[in-house]
Amino acid sequence: MRRSVVNRFANVDTALGYEALYETTGRRADRPKKALLRRLLACSTQASSLLAIGCGTGHLTRWFEELGLQTAGLARSLPMLAEAIRLGSPPCMHSDALALPFFSDAFDLVVLIMALEFVANSCRLRDVSVERLSVEVAYEETPKPRRVGAMEVAIRIEPEPSEEVKQRLLGVARHATLINTLARPPEVEICFAET
Repeated sequence: MRRSVVNRFANVDTALGYEALYETTGRRADRPKKALLRRLLACSTQASSLLAIGCGTGHLTRWFEELGLQTAGLARSLPMLAEAIRLGSPPCMHSDALALPFFSDAFDLVVLIMALEFVANSCRLRDVSVERLSVEVAYEETPKPRRVGAMEVAIRIEPEPSEEVKQRLLGVARHATLINTLARPPEVEICFAET
């Protein structure tokens, strides 16, 4: 039986209550997350602009702006974006991470935070058994300007999916539109665990 895929972030009540999580249960995760982000940002001292993909209610987008970065956010959930705007976030727009509406070199930094964890949930909703799921990203830098020049992404799923599921995943990957700001388009590889 196939279950319908529901985006819980498209729910207005979820969006209205989401920011309150940072004052309660989400506070414990927010502090170390920001500490790690500060360390990573320290490696990019020349950066002045940042795009936050999957910005949600703009919690981190506002924080990046407080740190002095010219920041923009994007997300697919209109209720979450409406809440981000209501809370005074920097410019946030409705868009898909696979079709970025920006020219090359539009941002010095691009972050994707708190989005990959929903991949496993999407697999479960589509009856794809996932005991272990990993996303591995490798990249090379270009020196002038210093930025990511090429990227390879490998998604690993264990246990090995059935042949039918493999074909569905490969079909989705082949038809995904990738518009990006990299010097060379990303190479996406789907690897299945060997038994």
